[in-house]
Parts: sequence; structure tokens; C-alpha cells
Amino acid sequence: ACGHRYVKKLLGAEEQQRMVGKCYVRGNDLSYDPADYWQSDTYELCDFNFDQNLEGMCNMGISGGMTENDVYFGTPGSFVWQ
Repeated sequence: ACGHRYVKKLLGAEEQQRMVGKCYVRGNDLSYDPADYWQSDTYELCDFNFDQNLEGMCNMGISGGMTENDVYFGTPGSFVWQ
């Protein structure tokens, strides 16, 4: 499950917000298994400490899928700014 509009807030003088997106991997029955390392991590591909020029925003989770051995996610925002 992904929230492609997930925002990370940076506190400080400017109080900036970075739209980085966040995804969680769960089993077919949507239950959480803490022993499964795929499920115990939240997936954030962008480093929210950078601005858009260094890909600090990427809207992770617009698309995604699974193969036998991998999970992949779409991050369309960062490509536009390259």
C-alpha cells in the first residue's frame, strides 16, 4: 500500500514540507508479520533533506508491482526535475 502524497515536514526556520511518498509491503491477507523483513521496513526512496533539484520530492507509490523476488515502485516526480 502506498501513499504517494505522503509529506515529510522539516522543522526549522522555514518549516519546509517535502512530498516524498511512502509505501508498506504486506501479505496477501494484509496482515503484518514483524519477522518478514519486507514488511518491517517503510519504503521511502527520496532523501527528504534535499530540495527538488537533488530529488527531495518524488511522489513514491504512484505505481508499483511485485515479481517473484522483487518489489518495485514508481516515482514520477523526481524524473521531471532531472
